[in-house]
Amino acid sequence: MKYRQTVAFYLGVGLPSSKRKIRSGETYRFRPSFNVPALPPNTELSGLMRTSYMLKISVGKAHNHVVATLNVPIIISTNVSDVLPMAPTQREDVLIDLNPSTTMTNALVDFFDWQSA
Repeated sequence: MKYRQTVAFYLGVGLPSSKRKIRSGETYRFRPSFNVPALPPNTELSGLMRTSYMLKISVGKAHNHVVATLNVPIIISTNVSDVLPMAPTQREDVLIDLNPSTTMTNALVDFFDWQSA
C-alpha cells in the first residue's frame, strides 16, 4: 500500500473588515468563518486515512506584534489509536495589558522576540 502525504498552510481570518482594532479594555465578539475540510472517516478500514490540522489562535497588537498564541490540534482518522485522549492541561487565566508603555508588555515582547529568533 502506498501512502501519500500533503502539507499545506492556510492563513487565518483575522477580524471582520468592519472592525479595525480592539482597543485596550474593550470587549468584542465575532464568529470567524473558518472552514476545515474533512473526509468522513470509516473505522472499518483502519489506517486508510489520517488528516490533521493545527488551529493556531494568535493575540496581539498587530500580525507582527503577537503576545500570546494558542495551538489546538484537530485530527480526523480511521485509526482509533490516532485519536487517543490527550492528557488534560491545567487551565491558566492570563491578563495582558496591551498598553505599549508598560514594562510587562515590553518584557513579553522581548520574550517572544527572543523565542522566535
